[in-house]
Amino acid sequence: MDVLFVMPNWDSPSELWMHRMIGMMDEQVDTIACFDPKSKYYKGKIPTLNLHDRSLYARVRGKLNRPSKEDLRSYMNKVVQATIKKKGIKKLFIHYLTSIIDLKKTLENVDIPIYVHCHGFDVMWDRLNSNGVLLHPESYVREVKALSNKITFIANSEYTAGRLREIDIKDEHIIIKSYGVEYPLKPKIREKRDKLKILYLGRFTDFKGPDMVVQAFDLARRKGMNAELIMAGDGPLMFTCEVLRRRSVYKDDIHFLGVTEATTGIKLRDQADIFTAHNCKGIFSNQEEALGVSILEAMSAALPVVSGRNGALVETGANQETGILVEPGSVEEHAEACLQLANNYDLRISMGVAGWERVKSGFSYNLEKKILSNIFGN
Repeated sequence: MDVLFVMPNWDSPSELWMHRMIGMMDEQVDTIACFDPKSKYYKGKIPTLNLHDRSLYARVRGKLNRPSKEDLRSYMNKVVQATIKKKGIKKLFIHYLTSIIDLKKTLENVDIPIYVHCHGFDVMWDRLNSNGVLLHPESYVREVKALSNKITFIANSEYTAGRLREIDIKDEHIIIKSYGVEYPLKPKIREKRDKLKILYLGRFTDFKGPDMVVQAFDLARRKGMNAELIMAGDGPLMFTCEVLRRRSVYKDDIHFLGVTEATTGIKLRDQADIFTAHNCKGIFSNQEEALGVSILEAMSAALPVVSGRNGALVETGANQETGILVEPGSVEEHAEACLQLANNYDLRISMGVAGWERVKSGFSYNLEKKILSNIFGN
């Protein structure tokens, strides 16, 4: 065990895949560095390191004078470098490219292999915040390029790798490794029924298009589709979606469940007939889907997928094989795709099975574990 695993969030609902990754690497991970870990040991086994200074002196100083960002970064670099030296860490595995800005001093001074996992928003060079201002600092791309010769970039998709190439990161510094999801031994063959369940499970953000999902559902219902829409998740577009629901004649068949546990997500996918989102370039954020874990999980459950033809979705599932990808922004196409699947039971089943097979061959838990072992194994 010689890897220091650096992750920002301990239990964010949208980052359950990171805990799966730790499980895949439990033989390689020596220590987990994280902001405010919930315990001193991960599952009673792997020691954790707090990237926040929680000493008495720091707490008192924090009450008197809020520490600067440089103070926070100084502490992070100090404890990470001390851990590398004390424990004889041989490999540094950092999650999110944005983290290298905070750990710049460490990266400049250590002489061990450095791996940085890029997950999506961290390669959206022009991503905007809610106020329309660039999310990343102006120096972000320049600092990434300055450190690039010391880093191996792990991209979660070919799309993410392409964004790295946009800023002249060389292919020899890029490894493509998707997330792996679990799948049942056999694809689920759903029974034919009159009223279908269409599922949206994910954050209510502009690049996932939940508002267009509601509009497409409403339009498909007006064209004769017999179905209900279940939407699980939360986010900035929740209010917009609620307004659209209340305006719909079919509002009683549109259900918002809020944030759900992983076990609830499994149950929702099992009960659904179609999975949907409307992936597109975010009209406010400029963000795109860099992989789409929720899409992969839907495919593993043998659900046909309807979404926008955007980002990495064109590589995770082939159009017209595992689902239907529509022109981003076209509510009309989205509604027609839902209608097509709703009216064709055999097509739903064949696309669902194709999705299950796609996950089994290219996005499985065991495949990701094997690739991680090849990267970090002794």
